Amino acid sequence: MKIQSNHVVIGILGIILIMIVFNRAAPKAFIHGNPMCDKSGHHVTADEEEAYRYLQLRSSQRQMLPVTNPFLNARLIAIEMNLLQDHLEIPGMLCTECIARKHIPKIEGYANEAIGLVDMTHANDPAYQALIQDMRDLSVNMRELQMYFIENPEGHALHCGRMVRRMRKYLSQRYGIMNELAYQSY
Repeated sequence: MKIQSNHVVIGILGIILIMIVFNRAAPKAFIHGNPMCDKSGHHVTADEEEAYRYLQLRSSQRQMLPVTNPFLNARLIAIEMNLLQDHLEIPGMLCTECIARKHIPKIEGYANEAIGLVDMTHANDPAYQALIQDMRDLSVNMRELQMYFIENPEGHALHCGRMVRRMRKYLSQRYGIMNELAYQSY
């Protein structure tokens, strides 16, 4: 009797598993016999279907960012520094974890990556030489800022925010968001 009940339980679990797998893998046309239902059985309106097709089309037309251009990193650093400055200067946004373990290392990472992206063909170009030096300085400054901030997060936050603002303004003027070099690869 016990063996038969185990076989029944295993059989039922097998059927449930097959139903779950089939429901997830089934194309729209096979779910509830209605081609206009999604996997959960929700009726898809013509507007939703149109929006879905539009998003598929748009995603296939997107261009990749020029990720091998070091000037793009300078642009991304300026954007990240804006977020870091907000976290440091706005009292309700002071999050030690975000600042010390996310924003500062991300800025340092972008700076180090920018240095590595400068290839030998541009090594003597003054614009690229200036970028390399600025990124080296920024990387060191970010490590020092991180150590200073961690010493006393609440006490040093405003001062760190002002330092980040000065660095951000310098980089934004030099490699700002509208810098044509950051868009060269488009």
